[in-house]
Amino acid sequence: MRVLIAGGTGFVGRALITSLQAAGHEVALLSRSAKSETSADLHWKWDPKEGQINERCMEGVDAVVNLCGENLASGRWTSKRKLLFRSSRLDSIRLLAGAAKSVQPGSLVWLNASATGFYGDRGSEWCDESSRAGKGFLAELCSEWEAEVAALAPQLKHWTVLRIGMVLDNGGGALAKLVPLFRWGLGSRLGDGAQWISWIHRQDLVAIITDWLQRPQNGPINAVSPEPVTNDEFTKILAKSLHRRPFLPAPAWAIRLGLGEMSQVVLTSQRVRPARLEERSFVFQFPHLTEACEEIVDRLV
Repeated sequence: MRVLIAGGTGFVGRALITSLQAAGHEVALLSRSAKSETSADLHWKWDPKEGQINERCMEGVDAVVNLCGENLASGRWTSKRKLLFRSSRLDSIRLLAGAAKSVQPGSLVWLNASATGFYGDRGSEWCDESSRAGKGFLAELCSEWEAEVAALAPQLKHWTVLRIGMVLDNGGGALAKLVPLFRWGLGSRLGDGAQWISWIHRQDLVAIITDWLQRPQNGPINAVSPEPVTNDEFTKILAKSLHRRPFLPAPAWAIRLGLGEMSQVVLTSQRVRPARLEERSFVFQFPHLTEACEEIVDRLV
C-alpha cells in the first residue's frame, strides 16, 4: 500500500512513517520544506497556506492520512491565532481534496485527525462516537474540521476522523512540557483536578491508524485509552513515575488569568470511551496510565 501523509514531520507523523514502513508499506510525505526530515520513501513539497500542491503526489496512492493542524497550545488564543487554527486544518483538507480529483472516484481511503475537543466540557459524562458535539471554540473547530472530511465521502472508498486525546510519549506532545516541570518538583494539579483527561500512548495511536488502514470503515473513531483519568489522578501518577511529589495545586482562576481562553485545553473535562475500537476488538498495548508513564519514563535519557 502507498500511503500519502500530510503533517508527517510532527510528533505523531514521524512515528507513523516508521511503523508503516516496518509493516511493508510505501510512504509518500507532503511537507513545506524542500527536503524530507523523515525516512519517507517519497517526498513532495506543498504549501496549504498558498494553495500550492503537485497533483502528481496522488499517483499510485491508496490511502491519505492528514495530520495537519496548528498546535492549540502554541500560544494565547488571539483572534489571529484562532484563524490560524482553522485555516491550518481546513485548507489542508481542501487542497488534498482538489488533488484527489485526479484519482479514480471510490478508490481512496482517507484518515483525518480530529480531537476529543469535539465533545466540549462534559464533566463526568461518558462520551462515545454517538455523543453530540459540545459547545465552545474547540468543539466548534472540531465539528467544522470533521464536516469538511465527511463532505468528501462521495468520492472516497472509506473515510474516518480520529478524535485524538492527549498523546503521550517522549520527544513531543504534552510530556515535553510536563516532564521537566515535574522533575523540578513543580508539577501540580490544575484547578480542582476533577476534570477528566482522555489520553493515548503514541504507540497505540500509531497502531490505531495502521489497523484502520488495513481494515477501513466509515465514521469517527475515538483514539483514546479505555481508562481516562482525572487531572488529579494524572498528576499523582506522573509524579510517582518520576519519583517526585506533586507541587501545590494551581488555582483555576490563575490558569484562566494566565492563559486566557487557551485554558480550555487543560480545564475542560472529557471522559471519552473508545467504543468503536472496542467493537473492532482493537488491543491496546497501554490501556492504563500507570504502565504508560512507567514505560515512557524508562526510555527518558
